[in-house]
Amino acid sequence: MTASANESQQQLSSIPDRHVFFSRYNLPVPRFEFFLAFFLASLPFQLSLWQLFIEFSKHLYPAINTFPWCYVKIIIVFTTDALFVVALLAMLFSNKIPWRRCFWDGPAKYLLLLTGTFLVSLIFAKTPSFPVQYVKLFQQAMPFLLFCLIPYCFNASSFRPFLRGAFISLFAVGIIQSVIAIFQYFLQDSLGLSFLGEKILNSAFESTRGELSIFDSIFPTGKSYPWINRASGTVIHSNILGSFLFFTIMISYALYLEFRSKKFHAVILSGIFLQITALFLTFSRSGLTATFIGTVLWLWWTRRQLKLDESKDNAAPSEETNPGSASTGRTKALRPLVLTVIISVISCITIFYPAFNDRGFLNENDTVQGSTKERLVNFRVAMGMISDHPLLGVGFDTFQLVKSRYNPTSYSLDMQAPVHNSYLIIAAETGFLGLGIYLLFILSVIRRALKAPFNVLHASLLISFLGFLYLNCLDFGFLLVNNLTFYYFAVAALLVVPSMLANKKSP
Repeated sequence: MTASANESQQQLSSIPDRHVFFSRYNLPVPRFEFFLAFFLASLPFQLSLWQLFIEFSKHLYPAINTFPWCYVKIIIVFTTDALFVVALLAMLFSNKIPWRRCFWDGPAKYLLLLTGTFLVSLIFAKTPSFPVQYVKLFQQAMPFLLFCLIPYCFNASSFRPFLRGAFISLFAVGIIQSVIAIFQYFLQDSLGLSFLGEKILNSAFESTRGELSIFDSIFPTGKSYPWINRASGTVIHSNILGSFLFFTIMISYALYLEFRSKKFHAVILSGIFLQITALFLTFSRSGLTATFIGTVLWLWWTRRQLKLDESKDNAAPSEETNPGSASTGRTKALRPLVLTVIISVISCITIFYPAFNDRGFLNENDTVQGSTKERLVNFRVAMGMISDHPLLGVGFDTFQLVKSRYNPTSYSLDMQAPVHNSYLIIAAETGFLGLGIYLLFILSVIRRALKAPFNVLHASLLISFLGFLYLNCLDFGFLLVNNLTFYYFAVAALLVVPSMLANKKSP
């Protein structure tokens, strides 16, 4: 019995402490990677819990009636925020985090400085600050925290399997969102999926023909649609769904080359067709252009890398190839993928041409002119703020409070969104200091990402991140919308993991 006890003690001493802790209490707790993948997959299905915080919010801002209608005075908490806390606890229990390094190494230091700049800009803003703004600042810092911690939760053996699992789960979520969006469009109504976060369709455009597709003229049903609702899935707006589908389409491309099963290829290609169709039904110009640019860039880069790998394999056929690289002949596998994308695009343009013509993709109609006017006015407002407060801006979370002072026209801004450009929002609220730090963060992420060895999973992450940067020029979702912000910083963190792992290996 003594020898057996000593042997058991030696076995326990060779097991990492976190595994000993969990085995001691016999708890079937998965590693952090499971919680992170589940958290990322759940983001499009988040439910708002703002009703629980109405009374508390009232105590966090002054009881005056000078707030613009468009300013959000309540604390908005989502179910995914609770899931983030669960993922965070799993991370802390299953990994030993070097706290000083994780907040200062690499791009993380810029996020720490950016958070400090947000705080300083709020403190020194000419508009008096109030507690709810500091709560919003805390919420804004949560995705920053996720970025800082992710690189220290993987090793060389666990990172790639995690990416595969996370990509598959996100692909499945993209399919679910696409099916919901397609039904929403043809029914022109919500599906009653409020328990999944679905909202009442709130984005529409005027239709001159009243047709959803060419089939309405080929097979007349007697129905006419003076206003056409854009599909939005279970997220809050069609543009948000467009940005999400851009991301899942880039992920689908990677999965197509990552797995060689023909049956799996058929599933992926069918999923890509569905996602492209749903993307068209969002009528999101930013999402469609990002997907077009991202697809061209992904195909060019991937084909180039695969040809380089083929030439290396032909030059040294006896050497064992890198499992992360493509092998000889895989460039031919791109042909069905390219064909699927082309068929999807041509089919959508042909079938939904009447609605696209009304939306203003192919002509400069009143819908496009009205949207452009709103954006130009907000652009001038942001430039006015930057001109008056170039160093620290007007203050974090203050854009909506003071924008009427900078309106150079009679155009009403009270019920409009902020400027559709994340960089201008940062510059307007935190000045060139905040914008400069933010741009340094982006450059640091890209520099580290480009140093990583090529594989299709990493390529899709990088193209997605570059697409997010492009979308930041056209909208504010990746800065102000909860689920897109988490995606943005999670993808950025996953891009720097290979460089962090390489640094661990170096002496």
